[in-house]
Amino acid sequence: MIDDNSDDALQVEVYNQLSQVYIKKQEYSKILDYCKKVLDLCKRTDNVEKELSALNNIGIFYGAKADYKLAMQYFLDALEKG
Repeated sequence: MIDDNSDDALQVEVYNQLSQVYIKKQEYSKILDYCKKVLDLCKRTDNVEKELSALNNIGIFYGAKADYKLAMQYFLDALEKG
């Protein structure tokens, strides 16, 4: 039997890794969906480290889209939670 928490933790890890890959490939349009999934899952698993990573990645997404105000909000949110 697989635990729901371990399932969620695995999904967090996969989505986080995928967003990191797309950032390195500079394919920013693909990361927003993954990062939002990570944030939703982190609320259930209390994984603060991955939540901070997702917030930073969303900040990178909005920075790449030249929406610096929104990007800064995500970076500051990550800083505050950290």
